[in-house]
Amino acid sequence: MNPLSLVQSLLENTPYRAILFGSRVTGEHHSHSDWDIAITGPGRVNPILLMQIEEAIEKANFLQKVDIVDLSTASAALHEEIATYL
Repeated sequence: MNPLSLVQSLLENTPYRAILFGSRVTGEHHSHSDWDIAITGPGRVNPILLMQIEEAIEKANFLQKVDIVDLSTASAALHEEIATYL
């Protein structure tokens, strides 16, 4: 299971969804590139849910770094960047 699949499975019964963005989408990644994952939905992501996601990622011990972004708290510039991947 990759980081995106893990996050998607944790969001399965919630109103949120995961969006992969960055080099892994553009095809410009290499074996050590990080995973950039935004979470979007109706408002701010529950801090407990974010903590559960971060703990699951840590427990999975992925070789690459995984960055999780709550899109509701992200900058306008990041919103614009992520919109290009939708």
